[in-house]
Amino acid sequence: MPQFSFKARRRTGEVVEGMLDVADRSAALIQIERQGLFPVAVDAAKGGAMAAAMERPSSRAKTDWKTLLPPTLRAALSQKRKPKLQELSTFTQQLANLLNSGMPLTVALNSMTHLESRGISADVSRDLRQDVMEGHSLSDSMTKQPRIFSDLYVNMVRAGESSGALVEVLRRMADHFERFAQVQAKFTSALIYPAFVAVVGICIMFFFMTYMLPKFMSIFQGMNVQLPFITQVLVNISHMFASYWWLMLATIFVGFILFNASSPPKKAAANSTNGK
Repeated sequence: MPQFSFKARRRTGEVVEGMLDVADRSAALIQIERQGLFPVAVDAAKGGAMAAAMERPSSRAKTDWKTLLPPTLRAALSQKRKPKLQELSTFTQQLANLLNSGMPLTVALNSMTHLESRGISADVSRDLRQDVMEGHSLSDSMTKQPRIFSDLYVNMVRAGESSGALVEVLRRMADHFERFAQVQAKFTSALIYPAFVAVVGICIMFFFMTYMLPKFMSIFQGMNVQLPFITQVLVNISHMFASYWWLMLATIFVGFILFNASSPPKKAAANSTNGK
């Protein structure tokens, strides 16, 4: 049976260290809390150093190339992806089920690190567990991750903690996100056909303005005919499309990047303002 070394604190603040022979880390946390201790760190006593040494080179290989990027782009790539409603519903339901089974909050969060939650990485549960072990409430811990948990989510968890009905609140939120995810999926599927028609229409217009219209205008070049004003405007737009199409695409691409880069700081500023 594997061994785990642990460091914990008594209610008086005294630090206690020891070894446990248990099946996994979750069992070690349960046994520590049954002894009336508050776990601070639980690590595998055997093979831990070797596993860490094997993981370090791969992690360096993954992060080295990011240092070559500009700071703004590097920060955008390192940000956590905002989870979808269905992913948030699954995460919330899993946490509610673990707490309803009688697990303490720290043990439930530790178990969440081993569960498959699409869209929400195990690091999120690990950070929440660490903050809770340090004495913070679950809602206060969630405020540190605004990309994952919205203000509404945090306030609902805080209300559940205050009323002692955290499990019921989590279940209701999971159902709420589930219903909204279903509505969102139906709305998205209903927009697929209109979006396809719009894209095809834009492509046809672009082809006509850059290729077909210049072909037709070559017929009138040898004639000394004054074109109508609307036709002349259309010809000028066609010339602009044919000559500067690359500039238009580059402008749209840069505008999209700048919009995405400016959105998170605004949201963070709004959250800090609400906190004050």
